[in-house]
Amino acid sequence: MHKLRQIPALLTAAAVIVSLLLFSVPALAAGSDDAAVTIYHTGDTGGLLSASTSANGSSRISAALLAAIASSDDSILIDAGNSIVSYSKDGTVFDRWDSAAVLDAAGYSVVVPGSEDLGDGLSFLTSSVAECGFDMLCANAKLSLMNPFANDRCNGSYIIRECAGKKIGILGISSIPAMTEGNDQLTFEHPYDIANSQIILMKTEGADAVVVVVNITPGSEDISADKLAKNIKGADAFIVAGNKSSGIITSDGIPVSQTGSDLRNLGKISLDWNDEGKLSISASILSVQEVADSFTPVSSVTELCEKILTPSDPVKRVISLISMLPETITESNIAQVNAAREAYDALPDEMKSQVTNYSTLIEAQVAVMDLGEVSSEAETSTAEKIVTSRKTTYVILCAILIAWIIVSLRRPSNSGRS
Repeated sequence: MHKLRQIPALLTAAAVIVSLLLFSVPALAAGSDDAAVTIYHTGDTGGLLSASTSANGSSRISAALLAAIASSDDSILIDAGNSIVSYSKDGTVFDRWDSAAVLDAAGYSVVVPGSEDLGDGLSFLTSSVAECGFDMLCANAKLSLMNPFANDRCNGSYIIRECAGKKIGILGISSIPAMTEGNDQLTFEHPYDIANSQIILMKTEGADAVVVVVNITPGSEDISADKLAKNIKGADAFIVAGNKSSGIITSDGIPVSQTGSDLRNLGKISLDWNDEGKLSISASILSVQEVADSFTPVSSVTELCEKILTPSDPVKRVISLISMLPETITESNIAQVNAAREAYDALPDEMKSQVTNYSTLIEAQVAVMDLGEVSSEAETSTAEKIVTSRKTTYVILCAILIAWIIVSLRRPSNSGRS
């Protein structure tokens, strides 16, 4: 009888044990904080992003391979600058719009501008990337006290990207020397000061890790790869381009990853959180062969890039360049006007008559003349003729008006007649 009384107690104990077994494991899993995010990066590509990659060590990493990397839910693809540039390939000249379009097709999330990207002026760069899905970040750039790369997606300084359940803060900065050439209205704050303040903001917004992407202009004395962590606090990793260097170094124990130039390598930064939420970081440089062995090219991106990189109708290209000129021409647009003029001048004579908006180019050149800037003999000759013609027309109109006034004054009045 005594044993029978123990049965309910034993059943209760068994139920408790079973409950613990059933629910304790899910509870631990729910509280687990382990995660892994991989950041891949390039820089100093010189616009050489191609449609496909041949399987040998001397080739370059293709847009189609990078697209396969960018499509992963736990990966982020970044370019550290000097990649949205004009370049020549097999005798064909490709402009910044082509470079930007290929970066966009490859699935980049972030691009940080370098001095080569700004070579034709700020307005030329911003118009080149206007239709792209990636964000351009440069926290220390200012145009009339505003960040020139801000848009409805980001503030132009940093983004916080949710990836694998973690918030990854990505900040872009560029060194000051050579960045303001041809960009008179563009100014730069000191990169260290602005970086520290922006990292605090990202941490406040809940960033689990912060990666700072830096474009260093060669010869910069105020910023160097080995001194980044000594001057920028709170970053978990640095990505550097602009100095053409390749390899992994450390700055105060923080990895600094550099991929060199011409897409010969791909940078890889691994962010790993264990069950307790502790972050560990590793960085490496992958060769073209290693990338080709690990990923399958996205065929649709190959086709898209081949289309982008196939020389288009030269007349349509010139018409497109002219159509992108702003209505109001300022000093920051001079390089853009000159580029459109050079493209027009390069057309065979029989094609020039097919440029339907040529008058818009002429008006833009006149505006450049009014600014007191002349950059080519063709521009000088054409614009000066137009300005001279405009002044002549004004003088003739004034002469006609004066003659009409004199005739009117000499005409006898009808009021004096009987």
